[in-house]
Amino acid sequence: MVAVTQRTREIGLRMEPGVEVTQTVRLVVGDSFLLVASCVEATVTLVRVGLAASLVPARRATRVDPMIALRASQPFPLGH
Repeated sequence: MVAVTQRTREIGLRMEPGVEVTQTVRLVVGDSFLLVASCVEATVTLVRVGLAASLVPARRATRVDPMIALRASQPFPLGH
């Protein structure tokens, strides 16, 4: 998105006599909306990727045998 100050000439041409102010406002707001929409889309995509990436370890965790996990977590064999 280009800042309004960088588009002064273009906006000046659009504001010539006979052009409604609403057209210029629509131009600036429309550009801002496109920027916001692309950020929202990128955020939604990142959330989806994050959720998908967390599903793999979550499914793997559900397949662990509890007895094997408990034996592996003991620092030394009991009774020895």
